[in-house]
Amino acid sequence: MVRILFVIMFIAVSCSSSDKVQIRDLSKDFPTTIELQGEVMNIPSDSLDDCLYFDIIGNYGVVCGQYGSRILTTIDLNNGSINKSLTKGRGPGEFTNFNVLVSDSLYYLMQISPTMYHNTSDYYELCDCGDGLISKYGSFVVSDSLYTTPSVLFSSSNLIYDLSSSTPYYDGSMRCAVYDNSGELMDSIGNILDLKECYVNDLEFNLANFGGWYSKLRGVDCFVFCPFRGAYLEFYDCSDYLNKSMERVVYSIPKMDVEVIEGGYSARPTPDCIVGFTDIASSAENYYCLYVGITQEEAVARRYNNSSPDVYLYSAKGEPLHHYKLDRDVKNIAVTPNGEYLYAWSPNEETLEPQIVRYTLP
Repeated sequence: MVRILFVIMFIAVSCSSSDKVQIRDLSKDFPTTIELQGEVMNIPSDSLDDCLYFDIIGNYGVVCGQYGSRILTTIDLNNGSINKSLTKGRGPGEFTNFNVLVSDSLYYLMQISPTMYHNTSDYYELCDCGDGLISKYGSFVVSDSLYTTPSVLFSSSNLIYDLSSSTPYYDGSMRCAVYDNSGELMDSIGNILDLKECYVNDLEFNLANFGGWYSKLRGVDCFVFCPFRGAYLEFYDCSDYLNKSMERVVYSIPKMDVEVIEGGYSARPTPDCIVGFTDIASSAENYYCLYVGITQEEAVARRYNNSSPDVYLYSAKGEPLHHYKLDRDVKNIAVTPNGEYLYAWSPNEETLEPQIVRYTLP
C-alpha cells in the first residue's frame, strides 16, 4: 500500500497570495447574457422537502434533502409524478446519516457509518432501467484514514476524496486523494498553493482551501471543483490518467480569519470574503455553474439563502461559453445529459413552497 505521511507545518510568514494568482473578471469572461424563461412543473408542493442535492438520471429528477421527512425523492420529469421516496429512520429503505455521490447515470445515496473511521460506506444505487427508477444495495470500500464519502467515482471504480478528509488540519499542497476500489491509496492530485488570504499572526493555513462541490461530466473521467468560499473553479481531465491535467479559473480567492483554539485551529471567512459558485451541474460535454457572488456578511444576513438567477456555462477544459440569466432565483440546478434542459429547484417567491422549474437551453 502506498502510504503518505501528512505533516502539519505552520510557517510564520505572510500568507496573502492575491499578488501571485491571476484574478479574472467574470463579466469580461462572459460579455453577453442569454435570458431564459422557465416552466414550473406541476408537482404537488407537499411531495417536496428541502433540497441539498439535485440531479437527473434518465427521465427522473432526484432531489436529496436533509430537514424534512424525506431523504430522497425521485420525480418523473415527463409528467411530474413522484416515483419513489426514501425516508429518515432505521428500517428498510430508511437512512440516518447520509451523503450523496452522482456518477454518470448512477446516483449513490450512502449510509455513513456511525463511527468516525470505517472501512465501508453502504449505499443505494439508483438507475433508470426504462420501466422506472429502481435501487439496489451495496457498499464502497474506503480507507481507515477517511471519515467521509467519496467526491467523485471514476469509470475504473477509482474514488476521489477531498484530502481534507484525511486529517482535520491538513496543510499539504494537494487537493484530492485517489483510492482504488480495494481502499489502496494511489495518488494525490490538484495543487492548491497560493489560493488564500489568511489573517492571524502571519499563520500559513491551507484549510482555507478545502471544502466545496464536485461534479463529473457524464461518461468521461473529467470533473470540476468549486470551493465553499472564494470564487474559483478547477477543471480536472483524468480521461488519460497518465497525462491528467487541471486548469484553474480564479475570480476571487478565499479570505479567512484563522484562530488558535484549544486542541487545534479554526478557520472562518472574513466578512468581505466572497461566496461565489454555490452549485454545479454537468452534461456530457459542459459544466453549468450557479453563481451568487455576495460577501460572507451578506450571506449571513440572508441566512445563507444563497440563491441566484445566474448560471455560467464552461467547456470541459474550463473555457467560458455562455452566461444564462434565469427568470427567478434558484438554489440548485441539474442538467440533462444531452444539455437540452436545465432544471432548477426554487421556492415560490410568494408562498415559499418548493417548486421545480424547467428551462430549455439554446
